[in-house]
Amino acid sequence: MTRFTIGAAARVAGDADKRRSAHALIDRVRRLGTVVGKYATPNRTFVVCAVVYLLFCALSFFVVRPSTLLYFTDYWEHRAILNEVARHGLRLTDPIYGEAASSRQYTPWSLALGYLVRFGLLDTDAAMAWGAMIVSIVFVAGVHRFARVYYADRWAPALMLVVLNCAWGSWPLIWTGFYAFRSQLHGNYYPAALVFAFTFVAWASALRLLRHHKTAVLDAVVLWGVVACSVITHPLNAAFLIAGAVGFAVLEPAIALSRRACVLLVIAAGIAVTTLWPYFNPLTLAGAGFAHGQATFNNFRFFYEPLFVIALIGPALFALPGLPGLYRDRHTRMPLLGLVSTFAAYVVGGIADISVSHRLLAYIVLMLHLLLVRIILDVLDGRPPRLLDRFTARSWRGLAIAGALFVLWQTAVALQQLTNPWANTHYPYPIHPVEAETSRVVASLPPGARILGWDSAALVMPSHGVLVASFPRPMPLSPTDAARQADYRRFFTSGVANCERRAIARRWGATHIAYLDNELDERVQRELAGFGPITSPIAPWALISVSEGRAIPC
Repeated sequence: MTRFTIGAAARVAGDADKRRSAHALIDRVRRLGTVVGKYATPNRTFVVCAVVYLLFCALSFFVVRPSTLLYFTDYWEHRAILNEVARHGLRLTDPIYGEAASSRQYTPWSLALGYLVRFGLLDTDAAMAWGAMIVSIVFVAGVHRFARVYYADRWAPALMLVVLNCAWGSWPLIWTGFYAFRSQLHGNYYPAALVFAFTFVAWASALRLLRHHKTAVLDAVVLWGVVACSVITHPLNAAFLIAGAVGFAVLEPAIALSRRACVLLVIAAGIAVTTLWPYFNPLTLAGAGFAHGQATFNNFRFFYEPLFVIALIGPALFALPGLPGLYRDRHTRMPLLGLVSTFAAYVVGGIADISVSHRLLAYIVLMLHLLLVRIILDVLDGRPPRLLDRFTARSWRGLAIAGALFVLWQTAVALQQLTNPWANTHYPYPIHPVEAETSRVVASLPPGARILGWDSAALVMPSHGVLVASFPRPMPLSPTDAARQADYRRFFTSGVANCERRAIARRWGATHIAYLDNELDERVQRELAGFGPITSPIAPWALISVSEGRAIPC
């Protein structure tokens, strides 16, 4: 009995010690929260978030350069464009096929970066890095400007920057057009990222025009210029930019009809002026986005798998329970209608197998993010939307702690791309020092060589001054691209006679066949062994000379 009493007393004392320790920990957390709350003003919080974001971007673009460590990235196509501008100035031809044709990548942005190289101020890779850094700065500035105008809350800029970067699934997709934190460390080199950053600048200017700000003339000029530059630079993302600006012009409450008309006229003028662009008419490129299947290397069925989509969107789904309560808020009409219409287009595009409809998924997430920011701001103001007002204060504190931990997780996931590039991604390809390896391959080729290459081999060669017979990306301004793509796929199909392959190679003036042995089907590699002698300047490259191959009767 005594032993039991002593043991019970010890357990009671131990439980009391645990409670005291827990209370002490809670008190320390509260004191820390008080200190942080004292110094974490809205402006300071935004500056800290922006500095962390831009520091990661600078390390990625200038030091790690992860997009240069993988063969199959869009980096190499844009590098080839800058090299062409640097060589020929404004008298540009196609640097991929060598045809007297233009390229859809000849945009004001690529010309500006290319001329930095032409004037000797930067080399091509440095110009690409500075371009990506400027895109990141425009993104931060655009988010700040838009959030202050749209939400009219001092905490909105910091909150929106965090939500856009971090409110994604636990392992965000690294893909052009998707703007999660770690994806931006790879993708801000590209025109799609520039136009996405411009989106917030344009939306802020449209809202300022609607709400009669003192800088109306400047806002009109900015909106006109951003719309024009965006339509030329990336018509697909520009369509979302324009749709959002038009949505604000039509749906914002308590706006004079004259101001709505002014915004719509400025947008129309910005679109109209793009027809004067000397290298191509951007409005004629719209049909390229409605191609079907994977012929344009843009459509992938996993973008329509429900579990993948749910895992990709992640915390942004928490906006859904708040939608009934936001329905009556007239200021949320644009993102609400944008969410419904974009989701409908995404579903229809998936059913119809339209090539670029998967890119709508990023804008579905954007609409959810805009609504999520609104919900969080309402909760902070003590007026959560209907249905969400059933949560207790303790529940909201728990969600806040979980959200903070998730932001730290997303930051760590982004940091991983600086220490271990391409880790935990969907890419099955190993990383390589692509620049060094490709330079060695190019050095082994004779002057004037033209490559018929499989996937990465064709993608990377034009960035090093070597023309290709076909390119694994759509080239809508090339009059021969469709025929080249068909022959390219036929050439690397198993079972095709080598005499037919030789005819295809000679039709497009190819002097060498090139592929990476870890990409091409092994059966096709065995068949190509009978096409001609295979050399390997450096692993994993394989080259076959067309001219040296023996005659092959069909």
